[in-house]
Amino acid sequence: MKFVVLDADYTFDKKNTPVVRLFGKNVVNEKDICLHVYGFEPYIYIGCPDELEFDEFKKVIENRLHGYYKRIEIVKRYMPIGYQVEKCDVLKFVAYNPRVIIDVRKMLVEFIEEISDDNVYEADILFRDRFMIDMGIDGMSTIDFNHVGKELENYGVNSSEMYIIGLNDFKIINEKVNIEY
Repeated sequence: MKFVVLDADYTFDKKNTPVVRLFGKNVVNEKDICLHVYGFEPYIYIGCPDELEFDEFKKVIENRLHGYYKRIEIVKRYMPIGYQVEKCDVLKFVAYNPRVIIDVRKMLVEFIEEISDDNVYEADILFRDRFMIDMGIDGMSTIDFNHVGKELENYGVNSSEMYIIGLNDFKIINEKVNIEY
């Protein structure tokens, strides 16, 4: 099924797992659709201060922020400031809840003296915006997804059709669609 994305937000399911909701129109019959997309995780990047080793730095963060993260891993990324030729090692801090990201940033700066706001990257990007950026979804993007057996009952969302899908259950297609509002 194909639909055009008009808006997005996120909510939590009964297990307190964040779920991104994409709102749009069915390309064929122009009915309202709401997709519940599971599997996307909130995260920020943390740069290691020069005076610390990565493994030591990771352990400090794990000890200080126990309970706030799902996992912390070392990944390679281009630094956000200045021209970069090579990717650098940074910590990817994956949280359980997108609402704690700002608090985590404050705690990192407050509790670990080697960290400043200059070491914490992308903490101010909203969860739904991060999803859209990472997945390559723009406003008015057309998404194709398999909806067989995954329809949800409407529970307060003003939408004709609601479906649940995973991160790998849809693809973005580039085609022009005419939809009347």
